[in-house]
Amino acid sequence: MVFGPLLAAAAGPIIGGIAGAIGGGGGGGGGGSSSAGQRTFDVFEPGENENLGEFLDLSFGVGRDVIDRGNRVFNNPQRRESAGEAYEGFRNNQISGLLSGRQGPITTGLNLQNFITENDLFDTDPKFEQDLNEIYRQYDKVVVPKQNREQVNRAFQNILGREATGNELLKYTGRLEGGVPGYDYSQLVGDISASQEYKDKFGTGGLFDAYADAYYGKRLKETVPVPEGEQKEYQRPTLDSIRKRYGLGSDFGGYDVFKARQAGYSDDEIVQYLKQNPNYLAGKNVVGGEDDFIRRLQDGTYRDVDEQGRGQVPIDRGETSDFVYQDAVGPTKEVITDQREVKFAPDSFSKKARRRAGLKPIDDYTFTGTIAEIEDFQQQRRDERRYLYNSGLTSLQGDIDRSLQRIKDQGRERLAVIQGQYGMVQGLAAGLFS
Repeated sequence: MVFGPLLAAAAGPIIGGIAGAIGGGGGGGGGGSSSAGQRTFDVFEPGENENLGEFLDLSFGVGRDVIDRGNRVFNNPQRRESAGEAYEGFRNNQISGLLSGRQGPITTGLNLQNFITENDLFDTDPKFEQDLNEIYRQYDKVVVPKQNREQVNRAFQNILGREATGNELLKYTGRLEGGVPGYDYSQLVGDISASQEYKDKFGTGGLFDAYADAYYGKRLKETVPVPEGEQKEYQRPTLDSIRKRYGLGSDFGGYDVFKARQAGYSDDEIVQYLKQNPNYLAGKNVVGGEDDFIRRLQDGTYRDVDEQGRGQVPIDRGETSDFVYQDAVGPTKEVITDQREVKFAPDSFSKKARRRAGLKPIDDYTFTGTIAEIEDFQQQRRDERRYLYNSGLTSLQGDIDRSLQRIKDQGRERLAVIQGQYGMVQGLAAGLFS
């Protein structure tokens, strides 16, 4: 709205100058052309507009005022000081969201950076880079291990209907943590589905079994004995082998503790191990030291990772000869069979009709067998219904025939009676008129 009058005011003199130049040039070159009757026009030149000038002054003045006020707000030392005091709480809140899984490390870092940018805290918070590093340390050392553990437990719960054992957690979280390059949740599901336990419970038919379960009924399970030679007791890796594989050094008190807990060791068992091997404690963790490790385990104050993200350096040296574990195999196990139980609806034939057709009444409307046996049974049911139907028609036809014959016999009897009575009357009439 403003640029239209401005453009018109500026363009007037320019257009007038161009027209004058053209008119002057034409007059000089054409001699008496203007006197030959050509029309000429005066170019419109707007005069000075006082209202427009006042409007522009006011507009630029308001804009300048807005800029000045914005500078006063954002460059206000008191505001920056308040934001600086609130920064620590904001950072802790963001890290809390990270640890709870509500947001990832990138979102957390961007939120922190935006807070610093909007409040001009670059000069007042020199440890911003340290804070970003802490965010990624917390994510790598707390969130990722937790997510890996939850992924393994979730896969076992969804596929086998149970949580993973400590040994299974060690095995599959190790793969997710980089033990197998590119290992992800889909590969985890594939490995569990290829296990002997899965085959015992669900068979090996895959999609065909799923289709057959829906069409013929689910397969039945049974408990079978396990040969004594195949039975095994549950065995965890020893704490010493865990220390050698996952410890940062020869001492015990970091990632190896995290893995020991994951394997199912309680803090009391770890304390007992360290009391028997005090030489595995070092630095401030020694007995009576500033960070007495045994005391923290006994008090329940030890955490895998402290507030600064320290205390856990993920390391895996791979399985050694003494890193031995096995899952339990009991004296019995539950296996899937090829037997299925199907239910069928009662037919419309009564027990009397079945007895009349020479068939036994049905009291149990279920059948158990293999797919071939179920299909044969279903065919027998169809044949039986057809037989009952035909038997009913034959019986009905017999009843009709018998009824017709009885009607015929009764008619003959009445006819004979009538004919006899007619003969008697005829004889009497002949006697009277003879």
